[in-house]
Amino acid sequence: MDPKPPLQDRARRIRLKALYECDEEALDRMRLIRNHPQVRSFMYNDQEFDQDTHRRWLNAQYNNADNAIYGAFVDDVLQGSIGLIGIDPVNRHAEWGFYISPQLQGQGLGEAMLFNMLDLAFGVHPVDKVNSEVIEYNTGSLAVHDRLGFVKEGRRRNHKLRDGAPHDAILLGITRQEWAARRSQLIENGNG
Repeated sequence: MDPKPPLQDRARRIRLKALYECDEEALDRMRLIRNHPQVRSFMYNDQEFDQDTHRRWLNAQYNNADNAIYGAFVDDVLQGSIGLIGIDPVNRHAEWGFYISPQLQGQGLGEAMLFNMLDLAFGVHPVDKVNSEVIEYNTGSLAVHDRLGFVKEGRRRNHKLRDGAPHDAILLGITRQEWAARRSQLIENGNG
């Protein structure tokens, strides 16, 4: 397998567009990617979204100032979604959620999408901390969070049932200062 290009080069291929800037074709592609079994298996709500459900979700996002959802475009094609959820401008934190097309997984583009989102979160949004909650068996996501400098903050035991079995949720977070330091390290080491 060929080595991945440096993270910063991969990040240049990703463009994040606010939800309201995405056309109907991109929004429907977002639904199809979200409904892929490989993507849904790592989501808290693993139910398929039909077009009406997806449209209701989109409309709720358009009218929710506490969320900032983006389409992730790779070479001008929507390949995923990422967003800040529950933006708290008083306490200056938010959660994030994301997914990327299974066809692109393993190429480092998900990591590049998160790299760009951290820059956007701390550069544009009123947050000093980004939190994440990952189902314990999503080892790929946990590894990416670790590479980007997230700190493990806790565990919610038996938090999510999947196929009748309970799974823990791993709580992670990164502050503005931690991201600035880690971002510099990634770039300095040729990984950024």
